[in-house]
Amino acid sequence: MYTDLKNPSSFRSKFLISNALLELMKEENYKKISITSISQKAGIVRKTFYRNFGDKDDIIKFQVDTSMAHFLKFNNFDKMSFVDILLNSYSFLQNYKDFILLYYHNGILDYTGNYIAEYIIKNKLVFLFTKITSSKIPSYYYDYIPELITDMFNSIVKKWISNGFKETALELAKLNEDLIHGKLFLPKIN
Repeated sequence: MYTDLKNPSSFRSKFLISNALLELMKEENYKKISITSISQKAGIVRKTFYRNFGDKDDIIKFQVDTSMAHFLKFNNFDKMSFVDILLNSYSFLQNYKDFILLYYHNGILDYTGNYIAEYIIKNKLVFLFTKITSSKIPSYYYDYIPELITDMFNSIVKKWISNGFKETALELAKLNEDLIHGKLFLPKIN
């Protein structure tokens, strides 16, 4: 995780590098951006870059880590319903629409979504998903539930982007909840 504040100088460098990458992504595609151009834009030498990050993907992980840390800091999921968790998640994305669009147009939204799923699992946020399940399900389901929900969430976000963010965060939270609870699927056929 990249949000460790033990070394303020390193954290400051990471933010300079992160902001430089975001600025460059407004001008050219992520895949074409070099470490040299990021370093120049950040006003640092390459050695400083490599002291803080291994590659460009590590910058994306830093951005996700800091965003997730900010999101988690201001949400007490223990006291929220699952639909409220979804509502806060979609509202958070709506507030960072420009940032999300930048990732989308640079073809790294899928990578980011996968890293968020990994983040959720690593940080034991799976407890969030127990709010939507019955205690009578097999324990191995909990290995798959975070994957299912994050894939569904990522797919809805991509469709939301392609629709121009026309649906509200509440509409998407209810859609997500209905999908998870099986309200929108055909009944079982015997």
